Order: sequence, then structure tokens, then C-alpha cells
Amino acid sequence: YNHPIILMDADALFQNSWDNFLPQRLKDLALVASNNAPFWEEIMAGFLYAKPTSAAKNYLGHVASFIFENFKSKTTRWFLDQIALSAC
Repeated sequence: YNHPIILMDADALFQNSWDNFLPQRLKDLALVASNNAPFWEEIMAGFLYAKPTSAAKNYLGHVASFIFENFKSKTTRWFLDQIALSAC
């Protein structure tokens, strides 16, 4: 990908200006984390913003491979996307 991408839940609600949400200094990724979740759910899959940098592409490549391998080996789980984001 050559442009920033945004992934978010369909029911996400933003109450402030989008320009205020993402600081201009953001270099690669914006993820939502929970300090109270088990380690396999620390990164929430409801929102992700990625600029087209090599670091972001590398991370998302690992996430995609993790998910693909789980489908290939028939070991998918509920919240697999969240598990992949946290594991990678």
C-alpha cells in the first residue's frame, strides 16, 4: 500500500476532529491497547492506523502471516485478529 490505511469497527465513534486525533508526528502505526487485558488481547482490533512505512508494512506482514498460518493449520480462534496484533 502507498497511502495511510485505517481499519476500524463499524460502530466506532469519534467525538473530536480527526485532525486532533492523530498527531502529525505519528511515524508508523497507531494502535489501541488495554493495560487490563490478558497479553493475547493487549492490542484491540477495533482500530488501526498505518502509514506506508517499512516498519508498518513489516508489522502488518507479520500479522497477516500469523492469521494465514492459523487458517492454514485450522487453528483459528475467536479474536484471532486481536491475538495476531498482540503476538506480532
